[in-house]
Amino acid sequence: MAETDVPATSVQPSALELLAYAAPAVHGPCSVTEKLDWVVATARVMTGASLAVYLDLRSGANPAATVSGAEAADADRFARPAVRSLLDSGGATPGVRRGEDLLGDPRYLSFVHRAGLADDAPSLFVPVLGADGFPHGALLLAGGTPDALGPATVVPGGFEAEQEAAVVALASHLGVALDNLETVTRLTELQAAQRQVVHQLQEAVRPPMPSVEGVELGVHYLPADPGAPTGGDLYDWLALPDGDLHIAVVDVMGKGVAATKDAVGVTHALRLLALDGCIMDHLVARAGALVTAQNPDLVATVLVLRYRPGDGTVSMVGGGHPPALVVSGSGDVRLVSAPGVAIGWPGAGSSEVVSFVVDRRDTVVLYTDGLIESTKDIIVGLEALTTAAAQTAQYPATHLARALVQRALAGAQRRDDSLAL
Repeated sequence: MAETDVPATSVQPSALELLAYAAPAVHGPCSVTEKLDWVVATARVMTGASLAVYLDLRSGANPAATVSGAEAADADRFARPAVRSLLDSGGATPGVRRGEDLLGDPRYLSFVHRAGLADDAPSLFVPVLGADGFPHGALLLAGGTPDALGPATVVPGGFEAEQEAAVVALASHLGVALDNLETVTRLTELQAAQRQVVHQLQEAVRPPMPSVEGVELGVHYLPADPGAPTGGDLYDWLALPDGDLHIAVVDVMGKGVAATKDAVGVTHALRLLALDGCIMDHLVARAGALVTAQNPDLVATVLVLRYRPGDGTVSMVGGGHPPALVVSGSGDVRLVSAPGVAIGWPGAGSSEVVSFVVDRRDTVVLYTDGLIESTKDIIVGLEALTTAAAQTAQYPATHLARALVQRALAGAQRRDDSLAL
């Protein structure tokens, strides 16, 4: 027997026993249809009614009725408009409304007659209210000769007081469950909208990949907080008018959208200065002066690379950023530092331009400190990253970037955004 089934015994279970099953049946993980089927069937058992109906009054223009002992089409055609009229006239209050509240409506009488019941058949009408005070729907029971469920205290309308109280309790359970389902639906829709906004923001700050002959590019970014997938780690790449490739990696202190905004400001300043012909020696210092004039609290480390495809020359300047990795085609790895002071600190800017030449089979890896600080020991983290770079030297650029991030963070706690380019 499933935990949500009504127990199958030769003795009719009491209303209290049936209500004990409401927790898993109504509030459990089953579908809305299964919840409503259980409630309608249980209400009918509780009361001994000839028929039980749940009329949904919120879900769209023509929601289906859940019916036991009658035709769903009859409930939709006759009972639903009668119930709506009663609710509109002030019937949406907690508790039981008895047969006399509906028997004056010819549409309800038509429903009762089509179900084979007499005009004076006992009827119960119980609104299923939401937390907002408006009805999700209504439980409707009619007909039958109820068996006694304990001491019989018959109330006007033909049902016992215990039965009516049990149906009201069942309706309350259902109202809470439907409230919770609506809340989950709204949260799911909100999360989907937030994911869309985040995706659009990420697409807005990601520069299109340039096409440079003889160059293969790849990048992978992983946020520290999966729930807020933007941060201060950002990159930029651009083919300059003279054919050189401009690449920058920026790590702004801070997290979330505010840090992304600051990082965009730094990358755009570096890009505009590069397009304006600013020499590499002054690039970081001038970018720092521009962005801190608008935001004096901004602090960012940067690494800027200029690659000349014709002869493989790389020129690099930095500001407080971890060293680049140069990986040979055979898997040898060396570190290349570009000394300088981070933007936002006194004397910000590069100390010198570092130049070297790479072969077409070589790979230059720029990254942010999230890749080497996840173990809390930067030396250990740098050694692990160097080992991973050697092992993946033959990977295509996109796969190599992803592999470096995944291997650097394997088994470590994510404390910072991580970027490999």
